[in-house]
Amino acid sequence: GFGLRAVRGEVVGYAHSTEISESALKRATQTARLAVADGGGTWSDAPQATNIKLYTDEDPIAGASFPVKLDTLRAMDDFARSLDKHVVQVTASIAASIQEIEILRPEGGSVRDIRPMTRVNVSIIVEKDGRRESGSAGGGGRVGLDGMLAPKDWQDKTREALRVALVNLDAVPAPAGVMDVVLGPGWPGILLH
Repeated sequence: GFGLRAVRGEVVGYAHSTEISESALKRATQTARLAVADGGGTWSDAPQATNIKLYTDEDPIAGASFPVKLDTLRAMDDFARSLDKHVVQVTASIAASIQEIEILRPEGGSVRDIRPMTRVNVSIIVEKDGRRESGSAGGGGRVGLDGMLAPKDWQDKTREALRVALVNLDAVPAPAGVMDVVLGPGWPGILLH
C-alpha cells in the first residue's frame, strides 16, 4: 500500500490505499487535495537529493529461502540446547521487512528511499532446582539476511542469551527493608521525600 500527504500552510490532507496503481494514486491525490483546497499557499523547497547510499536496496525477505530460514532456526535451537543441560526452552525468530518511500513533487521531481530491515532474536529459558529464568539477545539493522543468518552471528547471540539466563538463574534477591543512609555535608545531590 501507500500513503499520500498534501500540505498547505498549517493544513494537511492525508490519503492512503492498499492497492498500488495509477488509478489508486490519482484517487488518493484528489482526496488529499480536498483538505487543502481553496488554492493559494506556496510550494515548499524540494528535499535535497544527496545520493548518499546508506544501505542496500535489496529485498531482505527474498535474501534467504524459507527452508534456509527454517534450518537456521532449528540449528539455533540445537546449538542452544547443546551449550548447557539446564536449557528447557528456546525461542528464536527471524524477521525481515522492506519499506519504500517516494516523495513526488508538484513540479515533477521525485526522491526515493528503500529501507530494508532485518532482525534475529533468541530467547532461552533455563531451569535448575525448580527455578526458571530467561535471557534473550538479538540484533538487526538495515542489512540483508545473509549476514544475520551466518552461524557466527546467531551463535554469538545464542551464547549471550544463555549467559543472561544463567546469570538470572544464579541471582539472589537484592537487600530490602530499612537501611542506614549516609549523606555528605552540603548539597549531596539527592532529594529526600
